[in-house]
Amino acid sequence: MKNLRELYLSDNLFEGALDPFTFAECNELRVVHLERNYFEADVPFFRDMHKLEFAFLHQNRFSMIQSNTFSNSTSLQIVNLANQERPDGQNGKLNLKERAFADIPISTSLILLGYVALYLQCEPSLYVHTLLEPQELHPQDSRILLRK
Repeated sequence: MKNLRELYLSDNLFEGALDPFTFAECNELRVVHLERNYFEADVPFFRDMHKLEFAFLHQNRFSMIQSNTFSNSTSLQIVNLANQERPDGQNGKLNLKERAFADIPISTSLILLGYVALYLQCEPSLYVHTLLEPQELHPQDSRILLRK
């Protein structure tokens, strides 16, 4: 898969957890479509993928974005992780670890909302633009809870 440039796996009813390093050797990958499946657990790592521009991961069951998941992916334009749900069909919870999006372009559009409660532990240099105002702020640990 080293020469893979585009991956379209949306709308296939795939389920289960992806290996965290599924895309580790896909250095040519520019576009990944995994949306509208039942992938769960952690979002796989896309770090140091300098050619990756678009990651469409919405409408799955992901619950965690680990530190450095997208770090140093310097061409990212859009990352869509909205509308994660629980296996029972209820609105999901997406945990975002510190530095999950470290060293990505400031112009990257991060779409993190939808039918999901987002728990964000961010560093001061991370900018997240949203259409919704935070409903709950915990200044002691920089956690922000966003709900639709």
